[in-house]
Amino acid sequence: PEYELTADAFAREASVVIAKADCTVEKDVCSKFGVSGYPTLKFFKKGSTEPEAYSGGRTADDIVSFVNQQSGSRGFIKKAASNVIQLDSSNFDTIAMDENKDVLVEFYAPWCGHCKKLTPIYEKVGATFKADRGCVVAKVDADSEKALGGRSVYLASQPSSSSLKPTKKEKPTTGVEVRRTSLSSSTRNVD
Repeated sequence: PEYELTADAFAREASVVIAKADCTVEKDVCSKFGVSGYPTLKFFKKGSTEPEAYSGGRTADDIVSFVNQQSGSRGFIKKAASNVIQLDSSNFDTIAMDENKDVLVEFYAPWCGHCKKLTPIYEKVGATFKADRGCVVAKVDADSEKALGGRSVYLASQPSSSSLKPTKKEKPTTGVEVRRTSLSSSTRNVD
């Protein structure tokens, strides 16, 4: 899906072509350009027949950023509307620590394969609880928000989710009851 997202990001850019070659079929092409492992990404500047090896990240955002830098284009990934609130240091306390709401927070890392697999399921959970004003489904990028990653008592690996139920503000240092949760134990049907 990352490569399809990358291709979509440049669909309206006439000067950028995102292409692929099946090296089991196009053996001569792959051999000519030194492709020996998969996936291998090569960037051909406009007018050049010699490629530049790509060694950056494998997410669509990483690839799009690289192509934009190299080509001067302005490709972008269209982000789908989400039913999951993205938390960071600027909004975590306001949203996750709201005494009037139950909050399910996923602590994830963008590079984590298990986290990526959980994303569509977690989006369904968010959609299921969207209309419930007493429940919030949220997520934290524990990689970029390391201080917040430490807020999850159970954050030993990603993805990790915690149900946060703030208690009275009288005890600010222990003002959160953290309950280990399993998304499969939800009483609502998310299919």
